[in-house]
Amino acid sequence: MYWIDLGEDYKPVQVLVVSREVMDTKAKDLGVYTSEDFTEGLWVPDENSVYLVDNPKHNSLEFILLHELIHCFDDLSSEHEDNERQTDCKASVLRLFLKHNPNIIEAINNKTIGESI
Repeated sequence: MYWIDLGEDYKPVQVLVVSREVMDTKAKDLGVYTSEDFTEGLWVPDENSVYLVDNPKHNSLEFILLHELIHCFDDLSSEHEDNERQTDCKASVLRLFLKHNPNIIEAINNKTIGESI
């Protein structure tokens, strides 16, 4: 488990690397599971958590984490009605992510996400 710090204005995001079985169960519980598709990552807003499957088949853990963080940033910015304000909010959250998480940035660059979490 790893926590992504987004500064004092946002709750930290919990990152969990889980087995395929746990991922499939979570996806079914959330109503996003399909037998034709492999769910490799999930952003769960109610938990403020990102789930990553421990052995992805289609993408790297680093790519999946970034993909799920985009969903997180979208949710955080959705309170703004204006597109420009949404973009400003996403830029602010991205800046905070980069500033407060040097270890995860290094893990993304070195493709060692599963080892560092």
